Amino acid sequence: MTADFEHSGRGGGTMYEAVRHWAERTPEAPALLLGDGRAALSYSDLLRSIDAIGAQLRALGIGRTDRVALLHPGGPAMAVAVTGLMCHAIAAPLNPSYTVGEVAVHLRDLRVTALAIADGLESSARLAAERLGLPVFEIAADAGRAHAMITLRGTPVRAA
Repeated sequence: MTADFEHSGRGGGTMYEAVRHWAERTPEAPALLLGDGRAALSYSDLLRSIDAIGAQLRALGIGRTDRVALLHPGGPAMAVAVTGLMCHAIAAPLNPSYTVGEVAVHLRDLRVTALAIADGLESSARLAAERLGLPVFEIAADAGRAHAMITLRGTPVRAA
């Protein structure tokens, strides 16, 4: 996606601009191929997902300059979550297998505002975030709406 965007004469932009460009140019083209046999997520659906994530982040008090650590086991929901976070905040993906101490060091060193973690994921990251007083947002798969594959739930960091 990025290489084609750069060669289109509109390069040098943001991830959001690249997705928007392809959503306008080829809205039904596959942006994300799903490995479990479901139909691909189109660029127009990905753009709607990114916009929905942006609205959810704003409602949770997260802005463009906030750093959000992300823990997710992988798959389509992680791809959508990390893309949405990259477009509306600063995404800091972490390894779900880190120990409490390792997660705490990364959260502290990265100066994150919040932790976004897959709903139900067993990880020491929740404890590390709690010890540091960081809010935890749950990333829930939203299978009922293809254009909003994930939903972020949690207590707002500050008033939106």
